[in-house]
Amino acid sequence: MTVIGPGGIGKTRLALEAAGTLRRDFPDGVYFVPLAALSSGSLLVSTIADALTFPLYGEGDPEAQLLAFLRERRMLLVLDNFEHLLEGTRLLAQILDRAAEVKLLVTEALTTALKIGMLPLALEVLVGLATLEAQAGAAERAIELLALALQHPAGTQRTRDQARRLLAELVSGLPPEVVAAAQARGQAGTLGDLASLPDIYVGS
Repeated sequence: MTVIGPGGIGKTRLALEAAGTLRRDFPDGVYFVPLAALSSGSLLVSTIADALTFPLYGEGDPEAQLLAFLRERRMLLVLDNFEHLLEGTRLLAQILDRAAEVKLLVTEALTTALKIGMLPLALEVLVGLATLEAQAGAAERAIELLALALQHPAGTQRTRDQARRLLAELVSGLPPEVVAAAQARGQAGTLGDLASLPDIYVGS
């Protein structure tokens, strides 16, 4: 599972809360693996091993050692801030393939999805974020997100219809000048500059 969202808006908190509720499902433990400080995906094996307090011995391939250790475990790894380590996706695939009972919960920036061409997903994310903001009572921020989403042609018709319905519900309870200002802010944004978005989206 992946938690997608702009930096500094609660992905880590949400992932940790989710992991806490799943502890009973993983008898070998739930482990938090912070990745923000890593400069290269080549450091991913040793970083995960350190989080597991699993000592890599000198001889032998470190990746093979880690996979062998994980193979019989039933655990959850929370990999936080994965967006700059895309070359590490091969290792994650190996873990999922070789260690069937190990599950991964990964947080990454929404802009990563954009950089690798996942624009329809980004629109799904924006509408999901807007829905969360509306549920939290932050109608103006929700309108900004919807205005940003609706100005881009990509994405499914279902998502666009959902956005329009939510927008209609939100504007009915706000002064016209407030609505106009929020829509203008959203329309002035771009999908390539999402650092100020306020919330998270969970996708699998």
